[in-house]
Amino acid sequence: MARSYTTRAFVDDKGLPLINAWCRAFNASTSALIETQYTGSTGTATFTTLPEDVNVNICCVWGTKVVWLYNIFSATQDLLYLSVTEAIISNLAVTAAKIANATITNAQIANATITNAQIANATILDANISTCSIGKLTAGNLAVTFTITTGSLSASSGTVTIDSNGLTIKGQKAIFRDASGNVKGYLLGIFAGAFNLLANPGVALVLTSTSRVVISSDETETQFLAGGLNATWASHLDLPIRSSDPTATEGRTYYCTSGTANGYIRYYDANAGAWKNIARV
Repeated sequence: MARSYTTRAFVDDKGLPLINAWCRAFNASTSALIETQYTGSTGTATFTTLPEDVNVNICCVWGTKVVWLYNIFSATQDLLYLSVTEAIISNLAVTAAKIANATITNAQIANATITNAQIANATILDANISTCSIGKLTAGNLAVTFTITTGSLSASSGTVTIDSNGLTIKGQKAIFRDASGNVKGYLLGIFAGAFNLLANPGVALVLTSTSRVVISSDETETQFLAGGLNATWASHLDLPIRSSDPTATEGRTYYCTSGTANGYIRYYDANAGAWKNIARV
């Protein structure tokens, strides 16, 4: 007994149905030609004498374009030129899928497991996806914009997450590269007890602002561990202003505003074990 099959509607670059496109059905095992049809006014071709007991591939040709539809009666056939509008899909499991030129609009997908998928030239609009597990996804020319209202995106066993509160990095690092892909620096979370912004050797770390740059800490000091403090291009250097001596530490300096040292710049001389005034000129 013969089987029938109607192809999807083929359209031209303007979205109009293709008429008289040459479509042929082949035995998938032997490549023998089974039946030839042409697309009608709707852009579809209907085959009516396909055998029951073989897998069938269909080849459609128009102009310089060739489209193959593989294993048309198989539940695991490749999905080519897929168009889905306002789909609600639940408990979907897809393994080893190949999807090309797919347009998906207003889809709601829940509890989907997708493994070893290859997706090319896909456009996904207004999709509501929840509890989706994707393994080994290869996506080409895929444009996706995520708006997260509940839930999150995560990677590396949840150590990197994106949710409505922002980006969270746990024990990992953000890597900054130049346009050629060369690593220029890192932003690390708590590493060796400190929050670290690291520039690679030979890369300058620049803080630029048209207003003030403020470094605020609850600790007693801000440390420069190497090099010097260069104020060559500054208009002035304001010293700390105090009314009394701070804790004595070698080299500590401030401007005094009270007592007998009022108006003097004072520094601590560790050799003498005392605070001293810098003489006025």
